Amino acid sequence: MRFLLLALGSLILANCSMPVKVATPTITTPNIAEKAPGKYAIFLQSGGWQLIAESPSGGCSAHEFRVPVDTPYKESIRQVIAGTFEQVEYVDTALSAEELVSGGYAGQVTIIQSGADADFYMQARFLSSYLVTSEVRVNTVTAINLVGDAQMQFASAAHGKSDAELYMDCTAIGDIVGRAAQDAIQKLVNSMATQLQAAVLMPQS
Repeated sequence: MRFLLLALGSLILANCSMPVKVATPTITTPNIAEKAPGKYAIFLQSGGWQLIAESPSGGCSAHEFRVPVDTPYKESIRQVIAGTFEQVEYVDTALSAEELVSGGYAGQVTIIQSGADADFYMQARFLSSYLVTSEVRVNTVTAINLVGDAQMQFASAAHGKSDAELYMDCTAIGDIVGRAAQDAIQKLVNSMATQLQAAVLMPQS
């Protein structure tokens, strides 16, 4: 009966696509003695993650949730960059080695969005209640080019998760998806902060 009612609700709201709210997470970065000196060009790609969370398990299958992670991601990573480099200039495209020298840059950081996906699952509990679990996965690749010095690259990945018990309300799943996305961004950017600062300066213990 639970699944019959849920299916009926899905038919009534067929093909429902809803946006979710993703809050900017709190980012914790390592303590550093001083910022990396000089001016750095920062190429921060955005728009590469067009996430839609759907259910592969059948529950609320008529619903999909659009997950706008770009803004909280950019706000978070900009905090890290501001706390790592003495002076930065955001550029629209990655600069060549010649452009870095002529522009007086100490180096360039290029951050590219790579794979990402989102979904949610429903598990029947008691009466008309369900345990809803959402998972969001995001990945980036960061390249660091220090003028006259080393070139480095590292990949970062994070897996966010959130769950809650719901009672016959497919629309409320969006809040769970939003929390999972926030968790993924927080884990990703915290990891990137540690990797980035380790690459360009010496963190304090």
